[in-house]
Amino acid sequence: MEIPESLRSYFDNKAVRRAVDELVEKLDGQDMPECDWEEAQNYNQALLMASQVRADYAALLFKVWEATFGRSDPQRLLGEYFAYDQLSPSQIWEDEWLWRSCYRDGDPDEGGRWDDLCVSMGEDNLELRVYRYNADGESNYSETPSVERWSTYTDDGEEVLCLTNENLTRAEFFSDPDAVVHRFAKDATIIVEMLLET
Repeated sequence: MEIPESLRSYFDNKAVRRAVDELVEKLDGQDMPECDWEEAQNYNQALLMASQVRADYAALLFKVWEATFGRSDPQRLLGEYFAYDQLSPSQIWEDEWLWRSCYRDGDPDEGGRWDDLCVSMGEDNLELRVYRYNADGESNYSETPSVERWSTYTDDGEEVLCLTNENLTRAEFFSDPDAVVHRFAKDATIIVEMLLET
């Protein structure tokens, strides 16, 4: 797996990160800052770079999800779904994660339980996460056995089962993405097998 150069520049250079963060917010807007002719040309190039970073970020999360959870064939669960409107580049960028849901015992709209299988990459770390929900849509880990290298913690008031794989940093992932994805794929398979049994 190759890390796009745009993402390396974004995460490794604070000045680039500040500029991209400011510009990404303007990608979908109409407002042009007051500027002269040359600054307008540079601004358009900067917007192009910000757009490239955001697109590369979303593409990388899709690749990591497919190479980890996707390889463990979560479709063996009773059903799956995702909210396509939550998978736009702007939404993935804003949330810093990508997810796909799998039913445990039927459609959630009809009272079934489900699990969200997530890949998250912020400025500092890469994580695999599993959010488990009961039929009322509340997080529920009461039936979840412990799984090696996975532990629960609270994220914004919601319990989450997270791969704490040696507290992997984003920099470690960038230095050897294939090794990290290979290691995460094994842990994703273990967790999906557990989900199939509970």
